[in-house]
Amino acid sequence: MRKFSLAIFILFLSSCAGYQWTNKTNPFARYGIRKLCIPTFLNQSTLSGPSVSFTSEVMKMLNTFNNLEVQGGFSSDCDGVLIGKIKSSSTLAATVTNQEIRVAKTIADQSIGGVRGDFYVPAVTKIGLQVQFIVIKRPTEEELKFFLSNYADRIISGQKIVFNELISIEERFNREIFDGEATVVNATQNRGATKKSINQLALNAANTFRDMILYAF
Repeated sequence: MRKFSLAIFILFLSSCAGYQWTNKTNPFARYGIRKLCIPTFLNQSTLSGPSVSFTSEVMKMLNTFNNLEVQGGFSSDCDGVLIGKIKSSSTLAATVTNQEIRVAKTIADQSIGGVRGDFYVPAVTKIGLQVQFIVIKRPTEEELKFFLSNYADRIISGQKIVFNELISIEERFNREIFDGEATVVNATQNRGATKKSINQLALNAANTFRDMILYAF
């Protein structure tokens, strides 16, 4: 009777909104991977400089698992290597797209003046990326070079491939528009918003990867 009550209680908890089982055990232990090396993520996207954020967030996430040592770069004593590739559409215009627009004069009347006709400026911008995660068991330097190349993108499985998945992520942010004397800070503010969105994309990618490996292993 006690076992039955416990089972009902666990079932009740698992059905509650927001409840999630947490597993901090090394998800790669079954493959003999106790030391995982992570080279800097490859930036194959049209964005500038997302590699550092993505590498950092994934390393921080993996460091939360017990009995898993995480090391940046590559060394011959690694049990496994995680290769990350950041991808996007072939053009920046397709990677960073405007989702909403607004009439410029309504928000920057002083800067535009009364001569120019109505035109529109972006209000909300979306950044869309893809990230490929490949975990390889004890690759040689030659094998690592191959998996870092574009030739490896079509290989789904193999004797040494522990995990190989491609995920899609996106983030939206509101664009700042300042008027009058503050106009000069428009570009700076929007660059900052873009960088913040890339950092959030990196965090989202790390969390998605965590959920996928917990489910898979």
